[in-house]
Amino acid sequence: VLAEWLASEPVVAVLCSPLLRSTVTAELIARPHGLVPQIDTDLSDIDRGDWSGLTIHETRAHFPGQFESWCTDLEYTDHGGESFEQARYRAQMLLQRVQKYAATAEHDVAVVLVTHLTRIACILSHVMDKDQAGWMEVV
Repeated sequence: VLAEWLASEPVVAVLCSPLLRSTVTAELIARPHGLVPQIDTDLSDIDRGDWSGLTIHETRAHFPGQFESWCTDLEYTDHGGESFEQARYRAQMLLQRVQKYAATAEHDVAVVLVTHLTRIACILSHVMDKDQAGWMEVV
């Protein structure tokens, strides 16, 4: 359905996370435009380290205080994963590359990003200038 909806849009690039579910979705979106999806590691989900595979509720139960520390300390990496600042930096670098696609176009164009919920929240928090404590409001 999404690929059909985007088929009439002026899509000039489809960027995706390296995970299979993202690349498959990206291929479906890119095909009507004659494009090949570009894998971009900055679209990878946030590295959760020890929390990988856990919900926020489970993380709080198994690692008391760590999630709260991650939400308040820009450089917190005691969980063995990515800090909020590192995640936002990746979002910033990604958006700079996306802007380059738009800057070279002679008219309005679309660049499609196929990624994960927490990566989307991180990108939006950067765009909306949300601080670390407010990033979850975006989701």
